[in-house]
Amino acid sequence: MRPALWVIVDDGSTDATPAILAEYAARYDFIRVVRREDRGRRSVGPGVVEAFYAGYETIDPARFDYLCKLDLDLELPPRYFELLMQPHGIRAAVGDLQRKALLPARRRPPGQ
Repeated sequence: MRPALWVIVDDGSTDATPAILAEYAARYDFIRVVRREDRGRRSVGPGVVEAFYAGYETIDPARFDYLCKLDLDLELPPRYFELLMQPHGIRAAVGDLQRKALLPARRRPPGQ
C-alpha cells in the first residue's frame, strides 16, 4: 500500500539527517520534509508535540482518513499500516500501539 503523504519533521538535526531526508524526498513524491531550526536544547515531551504540530500545520487534515505520528527510529513489520487499516485492525489496535512492540528484540530495553 502506497502512502498518501509522509510529513517528516527534522527538528534541527546537526548530523547527516537533512541530506538523507532530501535524498529520500527526491526519490519518493509522497515524502514532504519540514525543517525546523535547532532549538539549542533537548526537549523530549514538549519538543515532540511542537514537531508534530509543525508537520500538521503543512497539511489539510480533511484530505486524509487517518493520521499517525511515528518516530523514525521504529521498525515496523511489512504491511503494518495496510493491515492496521483493515476494519478489524483499527478497532483492535487503537490504544495498543506501544514502542516496545515495534522494536526488534535486539533493540528493546531489558525486561520488555
